[in-house]
Amino acid sequence: MTIDDTTPTGNGRDSKGGRRFGVDGGQSRTTSKGALVDSLNNGVSYAIAFGGQGAPWLTSLEELSRDNGLEPVLTDLVNDAAARLAPVAQDLLVVRPVGFDPIAWMLEAEIVDEEEGEKSAGPSAAALTAAPVSLPGVFLTQLAALRALSAQGLDVAGNPPAAVIGHSQGLLATAAVAAQGNDDGELLAVAQLVGAAASLVGRRRGVIAGASAKPMVAVSGVDPERLAAVVAELAEGVAPERAAVLAIRNGRRRVVLAGPPAQLARVQERCEQIEAEEAREREGKKRGGSVFAPSFDPLDTEIGFHHPALTEAVELVGSWATRCGLDADRARELAQGVLVDPVDWVEAVDGAISAGAKWILDLGPSDQLTRMTSSSLRGQGIGIIAAATRGGHRNLLTPGAAPEVSRSWSEFAPKPVALPGGRIGVETAFTKLTGRSPILLAGMTPTTVDAKIVAAAANAGHWAELAGGGQVTEEIFEDRVAELKMLLEPGRAVQFNSLFLDPYLWKLQLGGKRLVQRARTAGAPIDGVIVTAGIPELEEAVALIDELSEIGITNIAFKPGTVAQIRSVIRIANEVPNFPVIVHIEGGPRRRTPLVGRPRRPAPRHVRRAAYTPEPGHLRRWRHRNTRARS
Repeated sequence: MTIDDTTPTGNGRDSKGGRRFGVDGGQSRTTSKGALVDSLNNGVSYAIAFGGQGAPWLTSLEELSRDNGLEPVLTDLVNDAAARLAPVAQDLLVVRPVGFDPIAWMLEAEIVDEEEGEKSAGPSAAALTAAPVSLPGVFLTQLAALRALSAQGLDVAGNPPAAVIGHSQGLLATAAVAAQGNDDGELLAVAQLVGAAASLVGRRRGVIAGASAKPMVAVSGVDPERLAAVVAELAEGVAPERAAVLAIRNGRRRVVLAGPPAQLARVQERCEQIEAEEAREREGKKRGGSVFAPSFDPLDTEIGFHHPALTEAVELVGSWATRCGLDADRARELAQGVLVDPVDWVEAVDGAISAGAKWILDLGPSDQLTRMTSSSLRGQGIGIIAAATRGGHRNLLTPGAAPEVSRSWSEFAPKPVALPGGRIGVETAFTKLTGRSPILLAGMTPTTVDAKIVAAAANAGHWAELAGGGQVTEEIFEDRVAELKMLLEPGRAVQFNSLFLDPYLWKLQLGGKRLVQRARTAGAPIDGVIVTAGIPELEEAVALIDELSEIGITNIAFKPGTVAQIRSVIRIANEVPNFPVIVHIEGGPRRRTPLVGRPRRPAPRHVRRAAYTPEPGHLRRWRHRNTRARS
């Protein structure tokens, strides 16, 4: 139904003659000119997120500590944790011979003169990424980021976030926030126990990296449920601790598998078999749609986290925690979440949004979590900042430096509105732009070739397209326009649908002869043009928009049917930012006989028309049937 079905439709312009936009032009949400940290302190809701393994934590730790003068505080934390772990120091030395002294490693790296060929006495890159070192290293970096955030004016304790979420080992940092910083030393000790236990048990159970194989692999471009079915199929008859598992869901179509490298290879091999089978079926026209073709990318991690094989490590952490006088129950709970339980990051992010967060502050390490989470935030109207980086600090502290946030897609959703007659209608960007209802009578030969059905729909307040596929001569076109003038109510207008794919019709209607433009200039009730069956080149499309808009055709639509065509229309729209382009997305390419190049046959004798112009075959057949029926 129309927005206002008691008055004629609008012309797509505002009262001052300016072009109207559907929903405020679809612009991004602008941010305050002040500093973002001030907005957060003044009530704008935010969430805090902590990342997991995989980021270069020592570099990030060095930046945070140097920029914010945190070396003394961090040194005290490391020493506090070491004192708590004294009862199990020898046990830890077995799996972590380099110890854990990141502040000293930072100082060592600072005094080394690489130009003179000097080498750091600190741990190797491999040692820094090993679980016994990297797990507490990542956690310490996140503690530094929390303190830096406080130093920059956002007190998490005094102005608590709407949600605190942690990815994998980020759960340790969420526990630190919950304890308001009072248990940081103990939690750093627990982080070292979890990392050491993971390495020890992971080696024993075979979920550890080898020379060329990894125990975790990222899989993208896949429906998680379908991949889970493949994993379950291969896990039949295999003990859970020896099978591959779906460990992490990072995005709508991105997951991580964990398990013994040989089992992960089996999953990849089976997926490649399915891909080959479906490709053959599609080539043989036995199926349609996209082929199952996930992409596999091994992760540079030492241990296969979130796997049942590490259950034994949870008990080991509890045993060590008891010997050290730590909270053993909390240590086990954290170890279970970091090492065994699967992670659904999409659900965690959705939970933060549901809690009301408008910004997510990624407290590192680095910007890895920001890059991974951005796709899950698309269309949500939520901003994210890598607040553990120098760039993120500028975003927070510098007035006007906060990134623009794209508006939530929900703002563009249809909305109910009360009509003057008391009925409830639907308002969309389309209805606001055109003044018509959201119901379309699409141009389709032969259904909308005649004027009566098109005029009836237009008079009812709907978008009504006259099918150009049936207007095959100038005489026929002029007859249709004359009929429409008689049938349409005052102020009503229709739209003209033209086939770009058919060069004869295109040149007749919008190209060489320009029947549509001439008719509109002469006062024909046509206020819109729909370009279908193909998309013109950029320059041609822009020129067409300029020409049509100058003569009063205020609504111009394109009907793309493929991803490439949709992108072409977006490029066209970008070239005419002050003219809203309407897009009707079709169902994709269809198998049909081309209209171009068909043999032209003489007109049948019983086609009762004074003049005849060669037509595409399908129109000729339709007119043949139509004329005989009238006879």
